[in-house]
Amino acid sequence: MLIIPAIDLYNGKVVRLYQGKKESCIVYSDDPLGMAEKLRDEGASLIHIVDLNASFGDGENEKVIHTIANAGIPLETGGGIRTFEKAERLIDLGVKRVIIGTQATDEAFLDSLLAGFKEKVAVSVDVLDGIFRTKGWQEASTVSFLEFVRYLAGKGVNTVIYTDIAKDGTLAGPSIEEVKKLKTITGPEYILSGGIGSMEDLALVRKEAPFVYGVIIGKAFYEGKINIKKALFTYQNP
Repeated sequence: MLIIPAIDLYNGKVVRLYQGKKESCIVYSDDPLGMAEKLRDEGASLIHIVDLNASFGDGENEKVIHTIANAGIPLETGGGIRTFEKAERLIDLGVKRVIIGTQATDEAFLDSLLAGFKEKVAVSVDVLDGIFRTKGWQEASTVSFLEFVRYLAGKGVNTVIYTDIAKDGTLAGPSIEEVKKLKTITGPEYILSGGIGSMEDLALVRKEAPFVYGVIIGKAFYEGKINIKKALFTYQNP
C-alpha cells in the first residue's frame, strides 16, 4: 500500500483545509520545497500536491510546483487543471501524474488527455453523501460516485483518487464501508484520501480494503498523528 504524503499549496505556503473550506485554512509552512525535501528524505516515493489557488480560481502556484519537481521529487499534482495545455505544461515540468476533477466530466477533454498522457492521468472523484462533487467540491453533480467511477473505468482511466469530502481534514478515519464499494469496479488503481488520522486507520484500510493501491496522508502528518517514516516502514514495506 503506497503511502502518499500531501502538500496543499495556497499563496505559496503549505496549508490544510477542513472539508475543503477556504476559511478554515491553517498554514503549516512557508517553505514548500523544504517540506517536500523532508518528506522525500523520510522515504516518500511520491508526493501529492494540490494547487488550491488554481482550484479556487484565485491564482496559481505553478512556479512552486516547478521548483519542487525540478529538485527531482516525484509528484502527482492537481487543482485547476482545465486545459490540455496546462496538463502538458505540468508534465513537461516533471510532474509524474496530473490529477483532474471537474474536467473529467467533459468527455472530449478526458479523451484527449488520456490519448496524450494515458498513464500520467488520474481522476479525483470527490464525494459527499455518496454524490460526486465538482467545481472545487462546491457543486453536486447528478450522479453517484460509483456511477462516475464506472464511467471512468470504461474510459480506461488508470488511477482514481477517492476523496471523502466530509472526512477531509477531520482526522476522523475513513468511511471504510463506502471505500469497499469500489472493489466492485475493476480496472483503475484506487488511492484513498480523506479522514486518515492514525496508524490504526492505515491498518483498517489494509485489512478491510486490501485492493486499495495507495493512501494520501495530510493533516495527520502535520499534526504529528502519523510519523511518515514509520508509516512507510509499516505499510509500504511490510
